[in-house]
Amino acid sequence: MVIEGNVINGRLIAEEIAQSLERAFEELRKDLGRAPVLLGIESGINPQSQAYIRAQQRLCQRLGIEYKHRQVRPYQEDLNSAVKMACRDETIDGIILHTPFPEGVDVYDALRFLSPDKDVEGMSPYHIYGMFFRQEDTIYPPTPRAVMRILDRCDVSLRGKECVVIGEGAVVGRPLALMLLQRGATVTVCHLATSERGLLAEHISRAEIVISAVGKARLIKGDWIRESAVVIDVGINVVGSKIVGDVEFETARARAGLITPVPGGVGPVTTVMLMENLYLLLKRRLEGR
Repeated sequence: MVIEGNVINGRLIAEEIAQSLERAFEELRKDLGRAPVLLGIESGINPQSQAYIRAQQRLCQRLGIEYKHRQVRPYQEDLNSAVKMACRDETIDGIILHTPFPEGVDVYDALRFLSPDKDVEGMSPYHIYGMFFRQEDTIYPPTPRAVMRILDRCDVSLRGKECVVIGEGAVVGRPLALMLLQRGATVTVCHLATSERGLLAEHISRAEIVISAVGKARLIKGDWIRESAVVIDVGINVVGSKIVGDVEFETARARAGLITPVPGGVGPVTTVMLMENLYLLLKRRLEGR
């Protein structure tokens, strides 16, 4: 069961998808005549990205994907150059840029040089454009895709529902709001200015679906949650020796209809969505699309 009580088990959902991808990549390797190659580019050692990198490496090994890691100096020119070189390298099938980068290194500047057919995170200008206009070959970012997959797997209807997204970041909040709109949800996006005006609790309390992607431990108070609301917590925060989400889990759990834990909720599904994006890119390339 992917729902235990009212807690969504993201690890089980991820496992279902991973089993399907094992079979898909087995066939793909036959067509390619080799293992697919995913390259991660990192600028400076960032503790926040290490757990995600390790999860990618483990899943790549399971799926028969060769994972390569490239460390570049913390300068914009070095990052841009590494992206250009990787795009020209025909042995590399997918590229991921491991954020956050050091101060003065702009990931969005580097994304201008990322080839759409190697962009497993769907963040290059081509795919951003495609998200707005629903182009068939668009690759959507893994974390928003993970949220949508979880909602679908749990049979959560979106059409006409009051959805509140907390966090308007380019990687999660903005694309997720668009994806929810495209599915017929009524979407409110809350951000720093919402909180500054003291209106965050008001918006959340009326939401049927609450999705937080802020990265601030226990920002969302459990008693703000509407009875029977669906709560999806994307936040990952380190508090002492524990990893916690943006939502006060135990208090929110007592009120929510469904809720994702941290860890074990959105994170595992995000990792498999990344690999599914790699599969989609390779499959389209082999089909000549």
